[in-house]
Amino acid sequence: MNDLEQLSTKLREISPQAWQELFEFIPKIEDSSSFGSQQGEQKIAEGFYMGTYIIPNEVVIDLVNQLDSMGLIPVFDWKNWTEGREMVVNNNTDFNKLDLITLIKLFTVMSRQDRFSDGFLVNCFEKGIVLRILKAIQSKVLDNK
Repeated sequence: MNDLEQLSTKLREISPQAWQELFEFIPKIEDSSSFGSQQGEQKIAEGFYMGTYIIPNEVVIDLVNQLDSMGLIPVFDWKNWTEGREMVVNNNTDFNKLDLITLIKLFTVMSRQDRFSDGFLVNCFEKGIVLRILKAIQSKVLDNK
């Protein structure tokens, strides 16, 4: 993971091939109808039950791994970035108007929030938020070539 201060430098160092590998997730997401499954309550021991939880599918897991391997899940105080959290949950957010660093930071918000609110990331995939952000990133990266 990278600190937010290093993100600008990191973005300039990413190879065209690495960007292309990231953008290959766009058709995979477009072709997917489901991004995870809910597992039911399970008895794990006498008197102990595990509640329901969401298991993300391969596309979700692979995209997060790709972002992480590219250094695109920066470390910053995402919990206190109210504006970013609001952008993610607002269906009217025009991600094309945001700069590249803000778009990348939104992936941190989604992936970290999922740790506290199980299924949040899968929900972002299902609502098309992740796809819209990826397309906005693609547009920004390709426009800078």
